[in-house]
Amino acid sequence: MTHNTRQAVYFSLAVIVLGGSAIATELWSFTIIKGPLPIRKPLIDMSPASLGDYELVASQRLSTDLLSELGTEEYIEWTLRDRRVKEKDGNLVNLFVTYYTNVQDQVPHVPEECNPQAGLIPAGDDSLTFHMDSLDEDIDVRRLAFLPKKEEQLKNVVYYTINVNGTFHNGRQTARLKMADPRDARLYYSKLEIMFSGRLNAVDPELDRRAKELMDATIGVLFENYWPPRGSERGDENSSTSAPADSITK
Repeated sequence: MTHNTRQAVYFSLAVIVLGGSAIATELWSFTIIKGPLPIRKPLIDMSPASLGDYELVASQRLSTDLLSELGTEEYIEWTLRDRRVKEKDGNLVNLFVTYYTNVQDQVPHVPEECNPQAGLIPAGDDSLTFHMDSLDEDIDVRRLAFLPKKEEQLKNVVYYTINVNGTFHNGRQTARLKMADPRDARLYYSKLEIMFSGRLNAVDPELDRRAKELMDATIGVLFENYWPPRGSERGDENSSTSAPADSITK
């Protein structure tokens, strides 16, 4: 192959690569720009009593600066007491739910990034599957552990899942792939996060059971009264905004 021929081949390949990148960028932009899918009722209207054997200990409201950083005004941040747990130090659990729509910064906040930025030390990261009785289906959940300080042994154990248009994800990568689904005309996502503080062991079947139970109860209430019904992201006219959780199809 002559020098001129090689140059022509290299130039053609460069044009193909650049052209392909431009097309991919346009397609990505096209698929992630969705119409809004507003929440049916404000999350602040949610009652802790709807979750079963839990009572509200504290409800945190964020400052203006932190609210701007969070990127949404639709959230609840509760400290709950599980009335069935006798140990005073072990009956508290934190529940944090956020809701986003009509935003371009896709899933800006996840515990595996936010907690280390706040100075906590990663001490565990596992992918789990929880069966949700309220949906009669399995969902993907992530379990993380963090140490407040290097010399401490007690951990904060966090469980979270991200609902994107009715599908559940345990990380930003698969959540963002769902957000780019060209079949969906509208988009919302909601992160549900549960944290137990001061735990000696991050891997604890009893803690998994308690997290699963609270997550199941919360998801059932959210689908019944707050999250858009499945199908509405595709403009399904048959989707009822008052559909109960037990009527949701997989």
